Amino acid sequence: MILGTDNVSSICDVTIDNISCVWAEQDCSKLSWKTPGNCENKSPGCKIDKFFKDNIDQFIIIKNTILNINSEEQTKELNTFVDIINKATKEPSILRNYKICRSLADAIIAVQSKQGPKGYSSFFTQNIKESNVLCRPLEQLLIYLPQNMDSDIEYRDYRNIK
Repeated sequence: MILGTDNVSSICDVTIDNISCVWAEQDCSKLSWKTPGNCENKSPGCKIDKFFKDNIDQFIIIKNTILNINSEEQTKELNTFVDIINKATKEPSILRNYKICRSLADAIIAVQSKQGPKGYSSFFTQNIKESNVLCRPLEQLLIYLPQNMDSDIEYRDYRNIK
């Protein structure tokens, strides 16, 4: 990220973490994409499987949205979301595997962003391909900050669409 993680952390809302995720506990400025020592299948604090079960309707809506987008919007990551959601629907505990959970991370974050009394109506991202699809069923305003600072910020409003 060109702006730097310190800058992004300073403007972000409070982290929503009803999964007890060790990633959510990390300071964004110190984040490294290595498996955290206490993020593993046996981690007693992890509640990703419960979160998935509690929010299965949202994950199914995301899956169905992905299945119905045009081929130009399809990405390998979106297809991976569909595959993992299908498997986790049968056995949510597979999400306690770090690699599987990380592969579904964008969808998990999107569903988490709708938690709480109102959830967040806006979703800030530098990953437009997948977030553009994830924000539709969640009816959010997508705010895309391109990595090339010469480009303009894009807004895509999916609120109140039916």
